[in-house]
Amino acid sequence: MKHYILIITFSLLKLSTALGQSTELPPMLSNLDLKNVQEIEINQYHVYKETKYHQEKQIIAFNETGKVVLNKRIFLEYDNNILKDTFIYDKRDRLIKSLRYRPNDATIESSKEYKFEKSGKLLDKEVFDEQKNLIYNSLCDSASNNFRRYVKESEDGDKTITEFIFNKRWQKDNILYYTSDTLNKKIKYNYSPFGKKKSIITYSKGINEINRFEYYYDKYQQLIKEVYTDTTNFKKNTEGIYERDKYGNLVLEIHRGSDFNWTHKYVYKYNEKGTWTERTYYRSDLMSRFITLNIKYYKKTTANKS
Repeated sequence: MKHYILIITFSLLKLSTALGQSTELPPMLSNLDLKNVQEIEINQYHVYKETKYHQEKQIIAFNETGKVVLNKRIFLEYDNNILKDTFIYDKRDRLIKSLRYRPNDATIESSKEYKFEKSGKLLDKEVFDEQKNLIYNSLCDSASNNFRRYVKESEDGDKTITEFIFNKRWQKDNILYYTSDTLNKKIKYNYSPFGKKKSIITYSKGINEINRFEYYYDKYQQLIKEVYTDTTNFKKNTEGIYERDKYGNLVLEIHRGSDFNWTHKYVYKYNEKGTWTERTYYRSDLMSRFITLNIKYYKKTTANKS
């Protein structure tokens, strides 16, 4: 079994949100070859005055088809609190259940179940609280597989409804937010012919534009600029600029607005194959964070040797 140690840096907030109760991987893994990966161990450190502080250990495990089956996080700064997400798949490798659990106090935060019709279409989803009470469910339109409706009902009978409408590529097209039958907010997504996000526009009551995000890409379809416009307060407008090296890895982030301007830098070390083996993150020219990454692989079988 192979082991590799990588020293990298990554935003703690981005990593935490990217691997919440989701099977999506953080962007820092996007350039790594994850074929036959069995487990990834991530250790996060904060650097202050040249001293390392071990903040968090995270373990992501995969099944043999590459699907995430476990995301376990140990918060070392907070009395070794553990947050554990598990994912279960059926014989067709479709996600059918996810569970969020806190072993320290034996608390089940939520449990989600996904059901399918014989045709393979997703039927509904259920979410339970720690007392196993149904608190949230969703139904998709029986005539269309690109529609999802999520309903949450309060104790006094008020319903909060969120509708997701997807395009043919299963990308979000519209998100509609209702209180009972009243439309409060609409978010519209627009895409390029390459399937990249061009803009995300938010409307109040589905009519009046509140804000928008616009995205710009280079000829390799890599994000190089994003612009946020607040149509109600232009002082809140912001801009992000991204520079990449010849391998497509991010080396510079510039974010600026009316009252801030900050820069993040990333420095890489590469092996002879052009794969980075070390990534260090600097903020204001000081090393701020780094992460060690330990990757374990499934043993190759005769069937997959080539």
